[in-house]
Amino acid sequence: MAKKKNKKQPPKPAPSKLTPEGTLAKQRLDLARKIVRNAVQTEKSVPAKYRRYSETSDLDEVRANRRIAATLSVMDAAKSLAQPLCPDVQDFYSFEEEWLEQNLDGFLGYDMPEQHTWTQLAAALWMLDRLRDEHRTLEACQLFPRDHRLFDELDFPDIWDISHEIDPIMGMLWTIRHRNDDCTGLPKPKSKGQAAPLPRPYLDRYTAGNLHRQDVPSRNRFTKILSLIPQAEIDRAVRLYEDTFWDLVRRYFAGRETLVKEELDLESRRKKYLDKATSLIAEMKQSAPMFLEAQQPKMPLLVSADPFQMQYGKSIEITKQKSSQLMRARELDSIQSQLDEDQYQLDEQIDFYRHAFGEMLMASPHHRAELHSREIAEIWSDFQIEDPYALCFAFLYLLDTGSDLPWVFGISTQLMTLCSSVLPWRYYEFDLESDDYWLHYNDEVQDMVYPSSKPLPKRIKVPVLENWYAMDYTDKTIPDDEYQESCNLAQILYEITGGIMPRNLTRYAGALEELDRYGLSGKKALHPLMYCMTFLGETWNHTPMIQFRRISSLKSRRQTLSRRLPPQRNCNSRFDSCRRKIASCGQPLMMPVVRQRS
Repeated sequence: MAKKKNKKQPPKPAPSKLTPEGTLAKQRLDLARKIVRNAVQTEKSVPAKYRRYSETSDLDEVRANRRIAATLSVMDAAKSLAQPLCPDVQDFYSFEEEWLEQNLDGFLGYDMPEQHTWTQLAAALWMLDRLRDEHRTLEACQLFPRDHRLFDELDFPDIWDISHEIDPIMGMLWTIRHRNDDCTGLPKPKSKGQAAPLPRPYLDRYTAGNLHRQDVPSRNRFTKILSLIPQAEIDRAVRLYEDTFWDLVRRYFAGRETLVKEELDLESRRKKYLDKATSLIAEMKQSAPMFLEAQQPKMPLLVSADPFQMQYGKSIEITKQKSSQLMRARELDSIQSQLDEDQYQLDEQIDFYRHAFGEMLMASPHHRAELHSREIAEIWSDFQIEDPYALCFAFLYLLDTGSDLPWVFGISTQLMTLCSSVLPWRYYEFDLESDDYWLHYNDEVQDMVYPSSKPLPKRIKVPVLENWYAMDYTDKTIPDDEYQESCNLAQILYEITGGIMPRNLTRYAGALEELDRYGLSGKKALHPLMYCMTFLGETWNHTPMIQFRRISSLKSRRQTLSRRLPPQRNCNSRFDSCRRKIASCGQPLMMPVVRQRS
């Protein structure tokens, strides 16, 4: 008989060569993937009619992998900064778990909020400002599309910018939004029988896969315009973004530490409660063993039992000891209910802080303390966005150059929320029809007439020059603090006029020394120099023109403009009257022109 051949034994697995550092990296990666899987499962549980909007949480395979890689690469730097502020508590709180959950959970990304925050418009204005400073605006405009009908698709708030005409603004914004149009290498998304994909002004498929830097017309146009801006200015904006990013990390974990203390305090209260419950159960077990054995699976037993139930069939009268036990059981019942309620409220507070600390500047200081806590409000009390236009550009630039910071969603999405909250158009959209200056005039007297419901404002003392983006003001006409929202000077100016304040308010700072020679110092020099000279200096080469956003079609756009623009004859007569008055004083003046674009 032939001998049976021995089955080939499977090779033994090679011993793991993972170093302690490699083991730690693997543990982090496994935890990150687990968090993403849980987030994906949560997104799948969303009802079908809302599932389309859950796509912007960027949990598909390509974007999720990019988010995981960025979050892990930044983790050690964040840990060295945040752990001293919020140290680990064994078996209770871990920085690494907090960092991964904070940045890999389902967020509303960047693309859908862009439809009402218009941060790319702020980036376009920053780029135009730098080009103007370098006298290269015309060179950049030659790179914009010649067919202005392409701009009709652009949707952004009605603005007039004192530094730039509307055509360069639309050209720059169109270039930013269509910077990856001609990229190739990925299959076209299937849209047959399905809804059109959501617009992706930031995280399109090529940017997500790091395949966007190609030699194609749309990319070449964008990179050529970037090359016209001095690299030193770009680096300065990037440093501002990085400094703000790490400042948010520091403040977030400083605030998180106050919540950890509340969790520890709640855990201490729960332990005391369990000790009292255990002691009560031990006493009750001696007096009513049968009853307690039946209720043993419900440990700890904290039901407000009936005296007859506690005696379980005994017909003797309730003793003083049994009455005391019953009162203690009822007291512990209320304590347990309060602990459960406090735990629920604390979990809600932690979740709200994680996802909404980017809205700090939108709430008044008083309301901020009610939303979070006094300690957290104090941590964020001195936080300000110095230059939202530079930050919006830096985010776009870092995303385009492959930086990890924009992909750390838990921090960068909140940073962009903070930026959008201080932009002039954040709360209100300027409406020309309610603008007294442009629409209320009288043909007979050839001068402006205010309606009776809106009398001329009283003269007030001009305030000291302030930070235009400090959220220091609230609408005092709203009596309820809960509904008061903070705003800044730039937002107030835009709400009233639709104008965007020039970004460089210190362009004449060097002239203060000359004015001091003539005794003009302090407020005497600050107000006329920084306010009036800034506007006059900008308007010398850039005549402000009231323009309007392009809408979906040229025909509807013409109809809209015809309804909203005042008659040209009346506007010209009003401006002619103003010119005559100025001429009589011997002072030249460049008057703004209201122009209807065809």
